Amino acid sequence: MRCLSLMDAMRVTGRDCAFAICPGSEETVPALGRSGVTLRFLDHGTVDESGHLREIWPAGVDTLVIDHYSRGAEFEAACRGWAKQIIVIDDLANRLHDCDLIVDQTAGRTSSDYEDLVPSHARMCLGPAFALLRPQFPTARPNALSRRRAVKCIDRVLISFGAVDKVGATETALSAVMHALPHAEVDVVLGARSPNLTAVRQTVQRFGSQMQLHCDTDAMASLVAKADLAIGAPGSSSWERCALGLPTLLVIVADNQLCNAEALEQTGAAIALGQFEALEPVDIANRISHLSGDIALLHKMSQRGAELCDGRGASRLLTAMLPGRFTDQGASVTLRLAEYSDCGTLLDWQRDPRTRRMFRNPDIPDEAEHAAWFERSMADPSRWLFMMEADGEPVGSLRLDERGDGTVEVSIYTSPQSYRRGFATAALQLARELMPARTFVAEVADGNDASTALFTRSNFRPVGGVYMQVPEEGMGRA
Repeated sequence: MRCLSLMDAMRVTGRDCAFAICPGSEETVPALGRSGVTLRFLDHGTVDESGHLREIWPAGVDTLVIDHYSRGAEFEAACRGWAKQIIVIDDLANRLHDCDLIVDQTAGRTSSDYEDLVPSHARMCLGPAFALLRPQFPTARPNALSRRRAVKCIDRVLISFGAVDKVGATETALSAVMHALPHAEVDVVLGARSPNLTAVRQTVQRFGSQMQLHCDTDAMASLVAKADLAIGAPGSSSWERCALGLPTLLVIVADNQLCNAEALEQTGAAIALGQFEALEPVDIANRISHLSGDIALLHKMSQRGAELCDGRGASRLLTAMLPGRFTDQGASVTLRLAEYSDCGTLLDWQRDPRTRRMFRNPDIPDEAEHAAWFERSMADPSRWLFMMEADGEPVGSLRLDERGDGTVEVSIYTSPQSYRRGFATAALQLARELMPARTFVAEVADGNDASTALFTRSNFRPVGGVYMQVPEEGMGRA
């Protein structure tokens, strides 16, 4: 599922994506089939797996993403040359990797955990800020967090232990909820291949309309947003709950979840109840009852979870994949996603008369207007708002907006202290690398000679009142 989330973001940038999987994966994860992505099947017993990949895609790939607990440096090294860039998704930090970028969304993870496991050149994208969530989650975040602040009791509970739930934790949690909150509405999420599906379905039917079973659902963001409490495992879905501020009681159902459970509890985003084998329904029921009587704690858990993860991890990762660009003067220019802490900096730049006169709307916004615009921009899945940095210092802003005709509108300006230093030219080059197969358009105000020169220098051409840059042939293989 986290790879599907990354694929969603890659597709937006214009990349062609495909999955190499073992037969049966599409049945375990039906969302694979529904995604419309190209699926290629590898024989699980193939000795030369990297050779098989080369046979399937003989032209090679721009980016190879590996998310597999049984693959490490040996397999990754064998893919060198065929793959221009190798990204590894991991959350164990227990084996060597030969990669260009390592992604580990575990809370509390630090670079020291990987410094002896990855090459010295590898970039590390660590912590929940890089959690790979579907775009529905950042979109739902503002309304979900607003609703959380008004919650006065636990009226709705979400129970989700993953698609399979081999240990049967769902039924135990159901029993606990019905004991502690007999009048609450309950949403139960489970996969069609779960060995416990029949038993869970019978239990749900027994309780009638107050309980609903969602099998292989694509509506997780909606279910998380409207719940008041979740009971689930501390796996990847933890970050979906955090992004929407949903307090959670965690039940550990696999050993590799221990680290995540401890980190989530330490931050105050969740309460870890322990290993499933050691729990009885009454143990879970008691903690539910305690929480239902302490709404202040519920609100605090919601806030801490929302602070951990904002749901924009896939966009951050795509940005981290970009190389730095150097100006003629040797400054290293990079892009990063704008954060809430950048709101005031952008307002200061926009208030400068030399900058503002080139805006489509020349009126200088007040703080409230700017804050509202910034909030909308952060929540808009069709908008990429970046800070340009030169040698680590902010020097400007780049915005990419999806348009209804399939093109991407480019808006760019540098800070008043950074005019005519080549930063904007380098940033446009990075934007092209981010979205290699998209057509860019830019509107330039009359008299804005600097922007006219910038876009002309960057191979934009005047077409129908705008400046347009089309992608090169064959760009966008992933």
